[in-house]
Amino acid sequence: MRNRFVAYCLIWVAGLAFSCSNSRKQTPLQEANRLFAKGDMPGAIALYDEVLTGNPVEKIALVNRGQAKFAIADFPGAIADFEEYIRLDEYNSDVFLLNGNAYFSAGADSIAEINYSRAIENNTLNCKAWFNRAVIRKKRDALVLAMQDFTYAAQCDSSDAEALFRCAMCKKEINDNTGALTDFTATIKREPKHSGAYYQRGLIFLYFNQIDDAYSDFSTAIDLKAKFPSPYVERGRILFSRDQYEDALKDFNMAVNLDSTLTTALMKRGAVKYLLGDFQGALPDFNAVIEGNPQNANAFFYRANVKVKLGDPAGALPDYSAAGELGIMVAFDSIQRIQGRME
Repeated sequence: MRNRFVAYCLIWVAGLAFSCSNSRKQTPLQEANRLFAKGDMPGAIALYDEVLTGNPVEKIALVNRGQAKFAIADFPGAIADFEEYIRLDEYNSDVFLLNGNAYFSAGADSIAEINYSRAIENNTLNCKAWFNRAVIRKKRDALVLAMQDFTYAAQCDSSDAEALFRCAMCKKEINDNTGALTDFTATIKREPKHSGAYYQRGLIFLYFNQIDDAYSDFSTAIDLKAKFPSPYVERGRILFSRDQYEDALKDFNMAVNLDSTLTTALMKRGAVKYLLGDFQGALPDFNAVIEGNPQNANAFFYRANVKVKLGDPAGALPDYSAAGELGIMVAFDSIQRIQGRME
């Protein structure tokens, strides 16, 4: 969200900074705008200060100084400048948007939302205001309102794939999977390289048991963003369900290499190694899962099985016991068999 704000600020100034660039001697305001466009925020702020000392109601200097302060994370200073501009002109939608951005970055979400609403009231085609207000509403779990705002943002800007994607995520969260599928597909149509949309649509396809479609989307997500571990896990699960253990292992290996703390990948990799007879290799994976999630009953159960295979049935007993206490009742049968053999 922050990147969108900064991009907007640069666009705002571009038309102002060079409006008189052909004159031999620039005014302090023109020079300040030039420095801002170059990224010299302290230099620009110093010149805007000079301009505003001479003319405290110079609105261009106010809004541009506010943007310069925003760029160096002086959010209170930016807010003060935007508020002063609004006092002079309460109908400028873009300045309400900038003020909302500053309040949001300062952590004042409720005031930011008010400013985005004022921006929309002044200009219903302010696409960024719709989007940014939606982000805040999503953050406070007002999902229906967030979906409405993301929808307006997507309609307002026909190139905005991210608004569609965020709307789809809201629908997915409230279990409107059909609506989410439609929006993820529309996102991909707008932005064919949106790896997140392919991954999320793949999850929806899994929900509808469209396994081949899901496999295809996870593969595309990997092709577009090879360093994103989750699609490897999901594709590996599909391969696992098809008994393609060697290929599944490759995907789980990739996921773990990208994120060594990803317990879902570690669990599945351990299970594949177990089925392939690599008990020594499976043991550290289950150890890592249990360390990350001591409530994972399956990890205790699998680790107990591994210890039995490695010739340590006595060492398996505490793991079977933990698995049973966590809900895997057949683990107690395993305990009885081992204890019977040990008597």
